[in-house]
Amino acid sequence: MNWKEPCFTKPTQMTDPLQTRKILAFGFLGIAATLTVGVGEFLIHYSPSGYAAVDNFQWLKTANSQHVIVGHYLMLIGLPLYIAGYYHIYLGIRVGNETLAKLILAIGIFAFMTGGVWAGSRAMLTEIVKSENQLLLNYYKQHYEVLVNVLRIIIFLISVCWVTALVGTKTMYPKWMAFFNPIMILGLVFLTYLLIPGIGKFLVPTAMNVTHFIFFSFSILMIYNQRTHENRS
Repeated sequence: MNWKEPCFTKPTQMTDPLQTRKILAFGFLGIAATLTVGVGEFLIHYSPSGYAAVDNFQWLKTANSQHVIVGHYLMLIGLPLYIAGYYHIYLGIRVGNETLAKLILAIGIFAFMTGGVWAGSRAMLTEIVKSENQLLLNYYKQHYEVLVNVLRIIIFLISVCWVTALVGTKTMYPKWMAFFNPIMILGLVFLTYLLIPGIGKFLVPTAMNVTHFIFFSFSILMIYNQRTHENRS
C-alpha cells in the first residue's frame, strides 16, 4: 500500500450542515463523559505519594472517603455518555464503511458496559483495602480487576477497526488519523508516567478517560476543520 498519497487524501465531504452539527454534538457528549468519569476516577485513584504495592492496591489506603463517594457517583453519571461518544465515531466512519462503523459502535458500547461494572466497584475496593481483608481482596482481583484487561483487549479491537476503516476507505477523517487510535494513545499515556512522572502521575489514575478525551477531541477537531474548509470552498 502506498502510504504517501492516502495521507493527503481529503476525507469524504459533508454536504449537510445539520448532520455536521449532529456529529459534533455527540462528540461533545463524549467529551463530557471523559471529563465526568475522569474526574470521578481521579478522585478515587490519585495518590500524591505514588502507587506502591500495586498488586494489593495499598496506595488506596489513603483515599479520602468524601472524595471516594463523589468520585463513585460522578463515574456512574458519566459512563452512559460514552455511548454518545462512540456514536459520534460511528457517524464519522459510516460514510466509508458502514460495517466497520457499526462494529466500532457495538464494541464501544460493550466496552463501557464492562467498564461500568468495574467503575462501580472501585468505591467498594477502597473499603476492602482499608479493612486489610486479603480474602476479599483476592476475590475482588479475580472477579473485578480482571475486567481491566478485558477492557484493554476490547479497546485494542476498536483500534484495529478504526485503523482498518481509515486506511482502507474514505471516511470523514484524514488517513493520518489512523495513528491516533485508542490503544496507541493509551500506551503513550502510560509511557508519559515512565518518562515524565511529574505529569504522568496525574494521567495514569484515569488513563482510559485521558485516552478517550484525546481520541474524541481529535475526531471533533478533524470534522470541524473539514466543515470550515468546505464553507470556504
